[in-house]
Amino acid sequence: MVGCQPSAPTAEAAGPNPIYAELHAAVQEYRLRSQDRYPSASAWQTQLQPFTKTRLDTVEGICYNAALSDVSAITVRKPEVVVLFFSCAKRTAPRAGGLLDMAQPPGEVVMAFGDGSVRTAHPDFKGREFLWDPRRISPDL
Repeated sequence: MVGCQPSAPTAEAAGPNPIYAELHAAVQEYRLRSQDRYPSASAWQTQLQPFTKTRLDTVEGICYNAALSDVSAITVRKPEVVVLFFSCAKRTAPRAGGLLDMAQPPGEVVMAFGDGSVRTAHPDFKGREFLWDPRRISPDL
């Protein structure tokens, strides 16, 4: 897998996860109607709600990558490594954040990427081999 360090715990492809697939589809619809921009970190649930069947205000434990807030999709050159949504602590509010807000052990961390893929990571996984801010492309990604 691109960008994984052999000595570090890695992320593996996850099985079907309907909420992450629904959120990815909602982001794509939102982008079509918003000049190809990502939702804002402060209002993503409200902005995506028209494109989902699930009531997003009831979903717990999923955060939006705040670094994508209002970013033009043209700056996301490698959507397969850009984190879109991730599992976070239920207490995290307003349900947007970054690497430091990821769910902590004992559970697994689930991450959904800009290309629609969903991966599950070992609890010791730190998430540094993936891109949080699409404006900062790492040379090894």
